[in-house]
Amino acid sequence: MERSAYQDPDEQGSRDEPVRPRRWRAIRLAAAMLILLLAVLFLKRLLEEIGPSRVLQALLDADPLLLLLTFTAIAARYWLWAGKWRAIARREHLPVHNRAFFPSLLCGSFTDLVAPTAKTAGGFLRTYLVATRSRMPAFKIYGTTLQDQVTNMLGVFLVSFIAMAAIPFWQQPEHRAASSVTAANRLVISGLGFAGILGLVALLVFRRQLGHFLSTRNYRGLLTALYRPLKLLPPARARYASADEFADTVLSGSMDIFGPLRRLLESKRGTFKDVSKGAFLWLCYCAGNYFAFQACGAGEGEAPLLMVAAILSLGNLLGIISTVPGGIGVTEASLIGLHIFFGVRPELAAAASLLFRLAYYLFILISGAISFAWASRIRKRMARKEADLEAALEAVRKMDREN
Repeated sequence: MERSAYQDPDEQGSRDEPVRPRRWRAIRLAAAMLILLLAVLFLKRLLEEIGPSRVLQALLDADPLLLLLTFTAIAARYWLWAGKWRAIARREHLPVHNRAFFPSLLCGSFTDLVAPTAKTAGGFLRTYLVATRSRMPAFKIYGTTLQDQVTNMLGVFLVSFIAMAAIPFWQQPEHRAASSVTAANRLVISGLGFAGILGLVALLVFRRQLGHFLSTRNYRGLLTALYRPLKLLPPARARYASADEFADTVLSGSMDIFGPLRRLLESKRGTFKDVSKGAFLWLCYCAGNYFAFQACGAGEGEAPLLMVAAILSLGNLLGIISTVPGGIGVTEASLIGLHIFFGVRPELAAAASLLFRLAYYLFILISGAISFAWASRIRKRMARKEADLEAALEAVRKMDREN
């Protein structure tokens, strides 16, 4: 009786466990849909105030050659991004398949666009695809993915902070006068930009200490303490016989995951180089938006690259936080509203932002679909080779038994 009394709560808990994630996913989905609805309503009201005919005229008058440059800048960003990720894998001496990086990256970006995961699922997917193509454990590849994501994020911060610090030089006086931003606001934004730059410099100076913090030996005590509550759960108790075994299992994987980033932080030149690459990748993306403004007839100094970079960074951040798939609706509304706030003509802000986002969506959807088809074909080919190999081995074993 005692045994059954002890098991009943566990069995009840195991039955309740799947319910909670489903309930949480439902709440997140409902919140994302509510945010999307509010963003669409805001965007609709904004376009009505601007005048749909004015926006449509600006779209029709767009320069096709400059729109092609917009599309080219977006494509160049992903091509160079794949090269950066491949260089990280080579630096770690991983026997990876060189042609797997670009299509895997596009598959990951496609997933980030259509899935409400705040751009987290794409990193895992592209890691899995490269690992499968290279016949390697996924956690070894994920170490390079993590380093790539962190340096890209630092590159975005670097570009954004420089753009914020340079806000007094964004626009010419006539465009600045039409802006809703006061001189005091500009001073605050510029100060935040300089503070962010100092923070990045401090990170570069203390990178070795950060690398030491990421060292696995700092986590053994924490993992040993974590095993105590985990061993109360029957699955954990059955898989790990002791706290040392649990710590060794986790640390062996974390060395592969955090190792590339920790080794990068030990090198000043390597850290600066990869962060600079991340900044250049983001500048390519910002250049695509800048070309969209030029295509729609932006005047001299009306939508400079630094202003576009800062606003695009903030707009993308709001889109990610919203958890709406791809930030659709939220990012567009944010970009249009912020550009108008900083003095860009309303019809120009709407037309350029919508054209840029449309070019981005088309590139990701088309190239992502093609890349998924490639991944499916490669997977089937590898499955056939494994089946043929298994059949050959079985034939050899059969001959050995007969002899």
